[in-house]
Amino acid sequence: MQDRVLLVKAANEAGVPTPDTQILSEVEDWDRDVIIKTRYTVLTNEYVESVPSTVCRKVQPVKQIPAGTEPDVEAIQAEMGHDPVVQEFIRGAEFSVRAICDHGEPIATSIKRQLRGQSYGGGFSAYREPVELPKLEELTNSLLKELNWHGPCSVQFIGNEDSGDYRLTEVNPRFWGSLTMDVRAGIDYPYYFWLLSGGQSVVVNPDYKTGIKTHHLSNELRYIDTVLRENLALTDRPKFSDAIKEVGWSSVRYPHFDFFSIDDPKPLVQDLWNSLGVYKGR
Repeated sequence: MQDRVLLVKAANEAGVPTPDTQILSEVEDWDRDVIIKTRYTVLTNEYVESVPSTVCRKVQPVKQIPAGTEPDVEAIQAEMGHDPVVQEFIRGAEFSVRAICDHGEPIATSIKRQLRGQSYGGGFSAYREPVELPKLEELTNSLLKELNWHGPCSVQFIGNEDSGDYRLTEVNPRFWGSLTMDVRAGIDYPYYFWLLSGGQSVVVNPDYKTGIKTHHLSNELRYIDTVLRENLALTDRPKFSDAIKEVGWSSVRYPHFDFFSIDDPKPLVQDLWNSLGVYKGR
């Protein structure tokens, strides 16, 4: 599901709550906090005619727009290369329901609670833990059945565990960046997908472990960098000293890192090297 407008329609059919969503060119009132993000999860010629057929363009970062601020619509359309979507800004924790489905029927699911993103405003996870939230699983199952989903996906929500109010934000039609967290917790999605692809029966490990907090080290460094350099319109920036303490304390208390193994440190070194290259190229 690459088109976020169609995703909202499918979610409404499935009874899954979503933020109010409009196409940028159709917005008339800017009297509430909103975000602007790409309409499509990938920008290719299939969705945007101006993109060459051999090109997949980089998706631009989400923009936060405070109430009462009317952005330059044409400039944003030019920057993003298409007519993006505007969504109601939802405050709350970020959750990701991961699943592998067999034509709309979830075979295996798990839920990630994001504790820290690669930006202090959220985004790709830097620090997270697996949790059990039956309400979220129920909403996700309804959506995936409506979409007749087949294969892996990551279904993103923002919400509040105490109130049980969750809003769907997007569906990523692929394996997710924090896959190692699920494998560490006992849900081996790559193996399940291999079995499903070969037409074999899938028996899910019942010993799914919650509370195992894991880190993506290069994303932790990006988080610290955003605290130092970025100024988001709708998200309070933590103190730099507090950010350093939080990352340091959690890394010592829960020393579980993606790509890292004592007997094979090269993947972690390569990940950090790649991140340094991105940083230098900014």
